[in-house]
Amino acid sequence: VQPNSPPPNGLLTGAQAALNEEKTIVIFPEGELVPPGKRIRAKAGVVRLALKTGVPIIPLGMYVDPQDTLELGYMQNGRKHSGLWQTSGKCHLNFGAPWKLPSTQVKQTDIHALTRDLMEKIYTLVSETQKETLCVLPTSLNPIHP
Repeated sequence: VQPNSPPPNGLLTGAQAALNEEKTIVIFPEGELVPPGKRIRAKAGVVRLALKTGVPIIPLGMYVDPQDTLELGYMQNGRKHSGLWQTSGKCHLNFGAPWKLPSTQVKQTDIHALTRDLMEKIYTLVSETQKETLCVLPTSLNPIHP
């Protein structure tokens, strides 16, 4: 689902059915690969789904070295868009602790606050992963390489 677009009909229903069958699903609340240091507003679908099903969210921070990505611009429906695409290298993953949301009735404003909390957890994991990756680059282990 593209950022700032409504979800396709049945998408959340299908995800809920999969969770009820104890399957694992992956949702990227930001909807795109985000360049390091940049933050974008996420959609609240993952929080709504977790509240509806009672399933915990496992935040995932992903880091790709910027030299392994390419930013592309394109036009869609008369609007300019850009995307960051991984073209080579490794994608480093950092899974956070399962996050169980409250089982009580949650207001609309709380859903957006929970979504911001989730994104803060994700961005923290991304930052930690980036720092860890920089510490173990192959060139830093080679005393001959400048």
